[in-house]
Amino acid sequence: MGAPLEIKHLCQLQREQEKVRQAARTTREKLKGLSGDPLEVLHTLRFERYGRHPWKDGELNLIEQLTQTFTAMASLAAARRLMKEEWFPQSGGLRLNLGATPGIDIEGIRQDVVEAEVFAAVNPKNNGKLKKDIDRMKESPAQNLYVFFYAPSCTPGRKSGLEVPDSRVQVWALCRREIM
Repeated sequence: MGAPLEIKHLCQLQREQEKVRQAARTTREKLKGLSGDPLEVLHTLRFERYGRHPWKDGELNLIEQLTQTFTAMASLAAARRLMKEEWFPQSGGLRLNLGATPGIDIEGIRQDVVEAEVFAAVNPKNNGKLKKDIDRMKESPAQNLYVFFYAPSCTPGRKSGLEVPDSRVQVWALCRREIM
């Protein structure tokens, strides 16, 4: 588990994105050296510490790196959107709970202003993730509630058709450009 990341300026988001990119670069270089039996290669990628942690020093398996990389990039993109649009200047900045950090994925530093859950998936309805995140957000006392997601099959923008009627939770799809 890690400590929440406090973001008060857009330049901080850029630095965090660069950490994730550097981990991806390191893994890409390491992948060039893979050869041998195809199942052994897949075993290595799935079970051995072949990848890099996306925002802190350390190794992990490639599958976990992929999951954490795109969730982190989606979280940073959602935070950028919330800050860049200046939707909530009264929040005092944002606190991001990346990876195994417990808590809401994004929350205002000043409580009860804004909160968001964030994920990346092939399809936003896979494994009931969207429904779970909406249900979790519905319980929040914050004034402004969001679920942001990235799924390659979805066009970016607000997804009111995925929102729950009579709920304060807005659902937004991020675009590929935002998470890359």
